[in-house]
Amino acid sequence: MSYTNVLKYRDQIYRCNTCCRCPRGPWDPNQPDVLPTPAKQCPIYEYHESLASSSQGMMLIIRDLLEGKLEPTPELVAHMNECVLCEGCIAVCRGMESIPLGSIEGARIFRALRADFVDMGIDPPEAIKKFTDLITETHSRQGVTKKERCAWADDMGIKDGGEIVIFAGCTAAYQDSSSVIALAKILQKTGVDFGLLRDEWCCGSLLRDVGILDGFKESAEHNAAAIRAAGAKTVVVTCADCYRALHDYADFIGESGFEIIHSSELIARLIKEGKIELNAVDLGAVATYQDPCFLARGSGRVIIDEPREVLAAIPGTNWVEMEGFGKYTYCCGRPLTAPVSRGTYEKTGLDRIGDAQTIEAKTIVTGCANCKTSLKAAAKKAEADIRIVDIAELVDEAIA
Repeated sequence: MSYTNVLKYRDQIYRCNTCCRCPRGPWDPNQPDVLPTPAKQCPIYEYHESLASSSQGMMLIIRDLLEGKLEPTPELVAHMNECVLCEGCIAVCRGMESIPLGSIEGARIFRALRADFVDMGIDPPEAIKKFTDLITETHSRQGVTKKERCAWADDMGIKDGGEIVIFAGCTAAYQDSSSVIALAKILQKTGVDFGLLRDEWCCGSLLRDVGILDGFKESAEHNAAAIRAAGAKTVVVTCADCYRALHDYADFIGESGFEIIHSSELIARLIKEGKIELNAVDLGAVATYQDPCFLARGSGRVIIDEPREVLAAIPGTNWVEMEGFGKYTYCCGRPLTAPVSRGTYEKTGLDRIGDAQTIEAKTIVTGCANCKTSLKAAAKKAEADIRIVDIAELVDEAIA
């Protein structure tokens, strides 16, 4: 077996001392107060309650694969595809400044292993392969071919292309367009000159996550060319998965030549420039913010402060943090990976709704279309009286 991709992390794999902080949080009999992290840290561990289903356990499995003690059976491949790649394990390990040789990039190592499986001719689990096939064949995760990807903007009078373009992403384009419509309305109200990316494909995030790197590179090449052809210097996204994927393009096709920003970054800029004034909005007695994993810790640029600057500009609202926020945010469950880890997806979403209920929040604001999807489904399942809203939607509602 050839593990070319995962062997790039060989030193980290064998340096991991299985301290158990990644699945269980920071507790250590020798350093009990070393990190202010939440009790819940690893979604798959919380669901399975087994160390084999954790960063710690998966690291040991990889060692055995490299040493020939295990074979990549279908069952093992499915197991190694359950991780939602939220990077909570990396955040905890990085927080341990006592590690002299550096932290362990658990989730990224597992993603590299999946690429090795694909290189060996081993397909991802069938439950998720049907979605990666749709992306390859139709360039959308939903397999939509009849509906225009920019149909969400019909009747909004938005031009094609320009120096600033909106990258909608599959979820906003085909499932819930409220966040991207709200962003467009904000830009129109503030006089920002922007346009549509008419020739947009799926960002390819799921392809990279399951190891289909050739497909991801194809998505990167197409989207980068489409963005340049549109004359764009700045691309604005409302989805954290898209945000991370577009930044990851540089690893496959080199520097793109355009800026990639999240909607909250652009809105924060407009507020500082005095182009937006916000009115009070009824969000209940308490509101909270859900940090998307790939804004708070999973991309080249960390976006934690900007959303809170935007929310702080809304008068009369009591903002309270949930347990696990910022770089130690707890995952929403990540709908992209739900087909292969349905139980993890559902329990993680319910756990997060439980965190919001603990602080008696009536509104959860987030900065990712996928977080919104997951938390709405969990709130419905829990019969929780909690509103889930994207930050762009909230700003559009509050704008003077």
